[in-house]
Order: sequence, then structure tokens, then C-alpha cells
Amino acid sequence: MAIKRTGWLICGLVLLIGMASLGMQPTRLGSEFTYQGLLKLSGGVLNDTADFEFTLFDADVAGSMIGPIVSVNNVTIVDGLFTVQLDFGVMPFSGDALWLEIAVRSPAGGGKFTTLLSRQPLTATPYSLQTRGIFVDSDLNVGIGTTNPTTKLDVTGSVRIVDGNQGEGRVLTSDADGVGMWQPLPPGGGGFSNMQVFSIPGDTDFIVPAGVTKVMVEVRGGGGGGGKGNVGGGAVGQGGSGGGYGMGIFAVSPGSVHNVIVGAGGIGSNGGTCTVGAPGGTSSFGALISATGGGGGGGCGSNSTPGSSTAPLNMTGEEGQQFFSSGSTPENPGGSCGDGSTIGRGGNGNEFFGRDGNPGNVVVFW
Repeated sequence: MAIKRTGWLICGLVLLIGMASLGMQPTRLGSEFTYQGLLKLSGGVLNDTADFEFTLFDADVAGSMIGPIVSVNNVTIVDGLFTVQLDFGVMPFSGDALWLEIAVRSPAGGGKFTTLLSRQPLTATPYSLQTRGIFVDSDLNVGIGTTNPTTKLDVTGSVRIVDGNQGEGRVLTSDADGVGMWQPLPPGGGGFSNMQVFSIPGDTDFIVPAGVTKVMVEVRGGGGGGGKGNVGGGAVGQGGSGGGYGMGIFAVSPGSVHNVIVGAGGIGSNGGTCTVGAPGGTSSFGALISATGGGGGGGCGSNSTPGSSTAPLNMTGEEGQQFFSSGSTPENPGGSCGDGSTIGRGGNGNEFFGRDGNPGNVVVFW
């Protein structure tokens, strides 16, 4: 790729990832990559020193700068050839297209920088830092559907686990080594032979029956209401996000009272232009476990926050979909609940009005 301005010409090639971290000893792969270029001035190769400034952008022209400016100074140019190590960190490489802008001055140490015309697209090599759809931060936390993972594996959206034993009503268990597998509920539901489902929004009480000292509880937050777009303007409201999902097993005392709250579905927006749907309500079982509702869909392209839970087993809801013109998509679907169910699903977004989200529920096993 050639870049030219006021007599400068540079041909560049991105070579390797993490060269500074490779050696005889096992060390963590760094985020540096090697850039090699051929620099010419007024048609002849340069033999001198030069200072460089490298900047990433999200477009080939204009656009926004992504990450820091990387300065490399006092680089020796021999027959026009030079090699530099560039380190923008891992955060800029989230899967979106990027372009590299280069500014140069020669000799090094004085004068103004000249920004070379035309940015270079970054292709395959830097993206070995991140696999499309999977993000790994500097602490080696892995995010799927998120670029801000807070645990070793942080998944935003529904999770599907297929091991050949999956099936309706089965539970995910672990062996002594922590390897998970789907198993059928043993007789009595693994110690739970009774179940009560709370599905009507509002609150009520659950009284632990005599002789019961352990309960398993599932909670699903209410889905967010869909957003309303711009009638005649071609903008379709975003679907509401799905509620969070949580499950846990808890020690309880016979006769103890636990307040049960079922989160309502958020009301879809039906007034104004580009208006946001209402968020879904939180579902909870006393202070032991809860799952928040999904956020309401945006009116004209704004984002909506999915519901979540801090339960021992928790899954974040799916964000409602969004498009920016009606076209062949008159409604934007709402996101599913964290476990992929339609309980706690967000309401669809529409050009004319947003649909209501589905209520969540609370399920108690004992």
C-alpha cells in the first residue's frame, strides 16, 4: 500500500504480533506488532533518521481516533527501509475495521510532522489479538458479546451447551473436576419433589413448608418495553432487552416467610417521536436471589441494557435488536431472557409504537 503527500512515499507491511514477548522462557504474549515500511522522498529512497507518529482510526477518512498516538523516535532509515514496534494495547482491536494513519518528519528531532495521505487498513495480523466476537482483556478475562469482561468468562446473551445429553427439564451438574454435563433430575428432583411457579407481576409471600430446609429458586426479570421510532422518518424503535436469569440453592428454615416479587414487563412506548420503552421489573425471592429486568428499547437507535443477576448461576439477558430504517423490518425483535426463554422477553420496537415486554417469574422447588 503506497501513501503519498508532498514528496513523501511510504510502503508498509504489518509483520508479526507480540515479537517483544517471544523468547526462550514461557511468557505471556504481548500486544506489540511489528510494522516494516519503505520510505521515499521525491522519488528516491531515504537514508537518514526519522520520527514517526502512528494513529488508529475507525474510518479511512475522517472518523474517530481509536486508542493512543504511538510515537517512535529517532528511527534509522537505510535504503528507505525501517522497522518499528507498535503497541496500541488490545482494547482497540474489538473486531471493528481500523485504519492506520502515519505522520513523519526527517531528520529526527526537529521540524514539523507531515501526515501522509491515505490511511492503511489493518487486516488479518493485528486481529490475531482478538477473535471476532470474542474479546480477551489484559487480565485474560474472556468476553463473548461484551468488550468489558469482569470474570474469567463473561457472556452477554443466551448460552447454549450441547454435550449430547441435553434435553428439556435437565439440569447442569459438575463432576469432581468441575467438568459440567447435563443430567436428568433424579427421582424427587434431586431432593426437590415439589414446585411452585409465581408468574403474575406483583409481590406475595412464600412460606417454607414443615420439614423443608433447602429450596432451589429460579428468577427471571421482566422484559423491557419496545421503543417507538419516527413515523414517516424511517426510524424503527429498538426492541426491549430481555430480563436477567438466576438460579441457586439455599438453606431455609421451616415456617420462614420469603417475599416473592415477580417483575412486570416494561410498557412499550406509544407517544412522541423516538421515545424509549419502560424497563422491565426485577424479580426476587426475599434477599436470597434476584434478577433485574431488561431495559426499554431506544426510540431511534439508542442502546438498551439487558437484565442481569448475581445469583450463583446467572445469565445476562439479550439486548433488543435495532435497525435505523423500516425497510423490510417493520419491527425490531425484543431480546430473550438470559436463559433463552420467552418469559421475560423484551417487547418489539416499532415505527408507530413499542410493544410491552413479557413479565418475568419466580419458580421455587422444595
